[in-house]
Amino acid sequence: MRLTPLLLLVPLLVTATPAQAAQAPRPVLQTRAFVDDPAATPANADADDPAIWVDRADPARSLVLGTLKEGGLAIFDLRGREVATLPAPPPPAPGAAPGRFNNVDVLGDLAVVSDRGRDRIRVYRVDPRRQPVLTEVTDPAAPPVFSADESEVDEQRTAYGLSAAKLGDRRVIAVSRRHETRVALLELVDLPGGRVGTEPMSTVELPDRFPCRTARPGHPAPSRVNGRRSRAWHWTPRTGCSTPRRRTSGSGASRSAASRY
Repeated sequence: MRLTPLLLLVPLLVTATPAQAAQAPRPVLQTRAFVDDPAATPANADADDPAIWVDRADPARSLVLGTLKEGGLAIFDLRGREVATLPAPPPPAPGAAPGRFNNVDVLGDLAVVSDRGRDRIRVYRVDPRRQPVLTEVTDPAAPPVFSADESEVDEQRTAYGLSAAKLGDRRVIAVSRRHETRVALLELVDLPGGRVGTEPMSTVELPDRFPCRTARPGHPAPSRVNGRRSRAWHWTPRTGCSTPRRRTSGSGASRSAASRY
């Protein structure tokens, strides 16, 4: 069992002057702890990736979103109060994997989540004036991001790292595949009834061979790293570049690779 609180830097970052923002951030609030245990509420809540939705009209109403893996998605206000917790989808059939929210990002009034358990992109509309503040608008017919069918979804080589950006008039998501170097580029599209779906734009295969710069005398660097995957992302909308941080298991090596889309 693991307790995982979320530390909130947001009030400091949203309200700070430029001089204050240049200082090293420090936690100013702490949320309640979530428990990675099947007996907890929500169950198996492993607090992970955060995103900040900024209310341009009223910054005090800005929200902090945090993924909880099988526990779903937690929403907090700038005082660290839990506004809502949205559940991840249950298994679609006995023995199937449940929803598992891995990463979250925001784009305008939308929050997008990589559902690692079911290989989907979940989409929520943000409105702090309503309850709940997030409403799911995912296309119910959304196909898996990478898997050919639901059986392949349960192999769990699924949507993992995620980042969103607006490129011109297009709302674009970059999604990495768990256990692989493949990256999918998807466009968010509006559907009837206020739903939001995704349409594939392209797929990129990142290299799986690179020199290890951390090698020391007597410890030669491997030319190929097993267990490689792309996890964290950074978009630069002005240049149209997305930079994935590649993390490798068992080697202690990591490297960034920039791709232009």
